[in-house]
Amino acid sequence: MVFSSLTFLFFFLPITLAVNFLLPKKVRNYWLLAASLVFYAWGAGKFVLVMIASILVNYVFARLIDGSSNERFRRVCLVLTVAANLGVLFYNKYMNFFTENLQKIFGDSVVVTNIILPIGISFFTFQALSYVVDVYRKDTPVQKTPTTWGCISPSSPS
Repeated sequence: MVFSSLTFLFFFLPITLAVNFLLPKKVRNYWLLAASLVFYAWGAGKFVLVMIASILVNYVFARLIDGSSNERFRRVCLVLTVAANLGVLFYNKYMNFFTENLQKIFGDSVVVTNIILPIGISFFTFQALSYVVDVYRKDTPVQKTPTTWGCISPSSPS
């Protein structure tokens, strides 16, 4: 489903907005997170699991970084988060290129991968990374729930 499709314009968007405005403010972000994941899954199917895993990893590590006063532990958590995010990005975006070049060097002993690129993986990965780095630097307050990530502002409560 794309933003300009009839399904989105006359089915998904009106229902999402109507339910959003009917729900109490306290649960609206949960609804919007669920609707966003459904929208992503509609177009990207199984890759929604990659997105959910990424959300959970970044959320947990941001909370660990924020909750510790041990600078070494905080740095280790940051390095692990960066490695996890770049690993997901490398696998999904560059593994085909990498295995094709290895096959050119080593011959048919290297199997070329055929990984389909998830929609928006670079944008999502770098957004999540910048959030965790900002939490590490204490430029941004840690969010107590993943549903408030899009609502970060200097005056918003966490």
